[in-house]
Amino acid sequence: MWETWLTSLRKNWQRSEKRLYVAPRLIVRFRNSYRRWGLLFLMILCLYPVCMYLIVHIHDSRYPPTITNSLSFDAKIKFLRQNRHLFDSRTVIAGSSMCLNNIDADFLRRTVSEAGPLVNLGAWGLQLDETRYFLGFFLEHAPRVRTVVLIGQAVDFGESRAEQFFNRSEVWSYITGQESILQSIKHFNLLKAIKNWQSYDQLNRTHRQYEGLLFDETGTALLDISPTERKKRRWDSYGLSPVVNKDALGDLEKLCKEMRGKGLRFIFVIPPVRQEYRQHAESLRILTAFKQRTSEILARNGGQFVDGDEKLALQDDCFIDMMHLNQRGARRVAELLAPLL
Repeated sequence: MWETWLTSLRKNWQRSEKRLYVAPRLIVRFRNSYRRWGLLFLMILCLYPVCMYLIVHIHDSRYPPTITNSLSFDAKIKFLRQNRHLFDSRTVIAGSSMCLNNIDADFLRRTVSEAGPLVNLGAWGLQLDETRYFLGFFLEHAPRVRTVVLIGQAVDFGESRAEQFFNRSEVWSYITGQESILQSIKHFNLLKAIKNWQSYDQLNRTHRQYEGLLFDETGTALLDISPTERKKRRWDSYGLSPVVNKDALGDLEKLCKEMRGKGLRFIFVIPPVRQEYRQHAESLRILTAFKQRTSEILARNGGQFVDGDEKLALQDDCFIDMMHLNQRGARRVAELLAPLL
């Protein structure tokens, strides 16, 4: 009996001793694990900005920076960074894709010596207030400009969006190559970067896509899409805005006054649309009213109004869709504008 009791006591003591031995080992193991995870976290925290900067630097060295929601505008900012001599231009052409695609600015540069040097600031989808904001930014750094040409249609006189467009000082820092690490990381957007990787290399090398971004020396992207490559949806589209925003007309008037205040010539050009457009009564009413209202604004403020749509009356072989011109049509617009420059 005593032997059984002593044996039981010895076993209990051994178990207790084992517990006392294991507990400190678990504590030590936990502490070591905690330290390892802490060190790993600190390493990630330290390496993250460096990795982000490297990714951003590699991306921005080849692709447009992700400054705005427009690949076309970001590509134009990159183009200006690569061609800073264009800030010495004497003639500036501005607007949306109506400007980017619808005038052969390089023809003007080569044939009208009084106009050069010359730059095309056009980008997809710019509304008039955005064009005015971008133009104002450019003129701040381009003291030699003497003539400003705005090319636009009713589709460019819609909603107001300039208050969320871009930061002037940050964009100028980028153009001059003085952007900070934090600024580069701030504007980097991975989803936009992936989109750039997927499409920019192709768009930057072709005239044969509607979104082509193959800029000439002036920043113009002429398009050459054959009849068999046309998209029917775009060819038959009657896309002129049914409502021309009053604020946009006000922006046009302000722009006229600003150019006159700076002592600059201001020319507003309405590019051609397809003849079929006039067969639709509502479309014709919109276009006619737009021409009348814009011509009145130009007349009141000392600007020059050019109705390229009426003067040229281009046929379908000059178009790639309802209002975008091919290279032949863009040359005709340039030839119309040349005597004015």
